[in-house]
Amino acid sequence: MQPVGILFAILSAVFNGSFVAPSKTKPVQRAKTHPIIFNSYVCLGVLLSNLLTMPFFPLCYYPKSQPPGHVQVVWTWLGVAGGALFVLSAAASFIAVPLCGLSVGQGIWSGSAVLTGFLWGAVGPGKIRKPIKNIPATIGAVVLLLLGGAIVAFAGTFSEPDESDEEQMQAIGSALGSDDGYKPIDKKEEKKSAGGFVFGVLAAITTGLFGGSILAPLSYVDGEKGGIAFLPSFGVGAGVLGALLGIAFWLYQRGPIGLKACLPIGVLCGVL
Repeated sequence: MQPVGILFAILSAVFNGSFVAPSKTKPVQRAKTHPIIFNSYVCLGVLLSNLLTMPFFPLCYYPKSQPPGHVQVVWTWLGVAGGALFVLSAAASFIAVPLCGLSVGQGIWSGSAVLTGFLWGAVGPGKIRKPIKNIPATIGAVVLLLLGGAIVAFAGTFSEPDESDEEQMQAIGSALGSDDGYKPIDKKEEKKSAGGFVFGVLAAITTGLFGGSILAPLSYVDGEKGGIAFLPSFGVGAGVLGALLGIAFWLYQRGPIGLKACLPIGVLCGVL
């Protein structure tokens, strides 16, 4: 086990756990832009950050290329597929957060992603499936990770939604056909709020299902198309599909796009 690999895994966890947080800033909430529209800005950030890795390819050595050498700029449709999975995962996460909360959402989709990734590796098809060297230790590790996610989610249920969450709840509720959107829990609106929370939980589970599958296409990429060479195709897939999804949703809803307030913060989320 390489220390550098562990370091990058830790950094991946940090950035994955942080990229949604900027969406809760006041400028974004005041813009009242629907999460699907905001997600298109996030995907633009993914596109830009992935393309910006290409100038550094000559500095990177990739032993699996044929022959082994520096990383080359290549194209693979499997990268586009990975980018598409990211778009669906990120869109679901931005829907989940205002409905069930950041802490609850992250706890749920972390557990969902862990379980999804484990199942891909343990019982997945073809090249995705890998032999488990120590079954008891692996199962124990998965259980501990799921328990950690459950604790985070449970702790988050004690927090009250803030003003920014309420505004996004209204935007999501309007898109789902409610004039008033989702509101904080009170006696009159308890059923509606409970429905919003359940919908948020389902969105969080969906986030993990797609998020835990993002790297599955990479297992079928051979030689020089693997590693960081996968990133440009991934970025294009995320950027294009995210834009198309955002445009299609805007044509359906015709809501505010919050370009000035949301674009820079969305791009920041995508870079993270």
